Amino acid sequence: MIPNDVATIFVTHNAEIAHRLSLLEGKCQRIHGHSFHIKLTLHGHLDDNGICAGIDFGTLKQMFREHIDSVWDHHLHLNERDEWAYPQLADHLQMGDKGQWRTLPGLITHVADPTTENCARWICEYMWNQLEYVKEVEAISVEIQETGTNGAKWSCAREA
Repeated sequence: MIPNDVATIFVTHNAEIAHRLSLLEGKCQRIHGHSFHIKLTLHGHLDDNGICAGIDFGTLKQMFREHIDSVWDHHLHLNERDEWAYPQLADHLQMGDKGQWRTLPGLITHVADPTTENCARWICEYMWNQLEYVKEVEAISVEIQETGTNGAKWSCAREA
């Protein structure tokens, strides 16, 4: 539970991701993409300068956007148990019968299906681990809008 006497700030970023939900029957088992609109919200106490948790927007944006850009944007996200997460034997005419093992370009694997709910959780947990040392931070949340009508949110909070 977030106390009433905290400030809230947020930053947003977007990422173009591809994923597949290998454990879900239906069309989402096919590799497909989304334009994720991701919002990070931070709840914290104001410092002496009136800054939420003493973290200015520039620092928060850089930390958040660097993670989104390096891990999420323009990557293919799969469950580590998905058959497509394993290296594939590629046939090369020049190599004859030998072939070569290759992985899918931009592949990132996860411990479960990369549902929007799980993606929000994993991004939130990463950011919480980055900000946990800042005692003025009471909670953070990550909200992902995957389409114009669908989205998910995950929150992490300091234990009371």
